[in-house]
Formats: sequence, C-alpha cells, structure tokens
Amino acid sequence: MANRPTFDYLGHPVRAAGILVYTIDRGNKIRLLRIVNNKIEDIGGKTDVIDKSMFHTAAREACEETNGKLFSSYHTKKRCFNILLDLILNTKEIEYNQRCKYILFKIHVHPGILRENMRRFGLQEKTDWGILKHYYKWFRYKPSYNKLHVRLKNLNI
Repeated sequence: MANRPTFDYLGHPVRAAGILVYTIDRGNKIRLLRIVNNKIEDIGGKTDVIDKSMFHTAAREACEETNGKLFSSYHTKKRCFNILLDLILNTKEIEYNQRCKYILFKIHVHPGILRENMRRFGLQEKTDWGILKHYYKWFRYKPSYNKLHVRLKNLNI
C-alpha cells in the first residue's frame, strides 16, 4: 500500500482516520467502541487509494467496520457512508495523534441509538488479509488507558 494517500490536517500528515461515536444519556457521555484482540479502539483505519480526503477515509472505514449498520440495521453501506460523511464534515470535535498520523472525528448522535440492536454489526470484519473478529460495546466510562489501542492513548475520548 505504498501509494496510499497522505492528507493534511493543519500542516500535519494524516495517514489514517476514524470516528468516535458518542451520545449523552441522563447527563453521561456514552461512547461506542470496538474491541479487537482485547484492545479497545474507535472505528477507523488507514487511508486507501480510493479515498478523496481524510473525511472519506473515516467514513469508508466506519462503514466497512460496522457492515454499514452504524445507525440502523436497515441501512446500506452507501446510506451509512452518506450520513457519516455529513456528520464528519460538520463536527467541530476533532483530535489528531501526531505519533500515529491519525485524525479522530467525534460524532455526537441522538441517544435513541442506544436502543438499536448491537448484533447489527456482526462479530467480524472481512479485510484484505482475512477475517478480523470484533465486537462493539457502549462505554459509560472512559476505558482503562492500558486497554486502549495505541492511536487513542493520547486523545481525549
């Protein structure tokens, strides 16, 4: 993947992008996070030659990793992508991890999403190199630092 694009964020290189979906319920911030190999991560990944921008990278990766079902089990990947892209382009909550060249878009959603069935995501993602087992969980508290994926360790999630 040597020809992966590098995007620019305030003069910093971006080689990966993702989203942190959160909602507020009864005054508490609740985060949707993904668990892979006992590490807690957001929803995101590396840039790809098909990406037009870091915004597209974040939306594409999130749709791939949630099987296009982030907001509803009835959505297609295209519908999911369009909703996400709009939310990403309109968020003011953005963080950058210089070490990982990673940009994180924080997406606030309606608390009604908590009623959606978590099985809609499936328990695996098909990747170029095989099957990646994962599951999603809503976190009412910030996860333990030691459990976080490296790209989230220095960010305020």
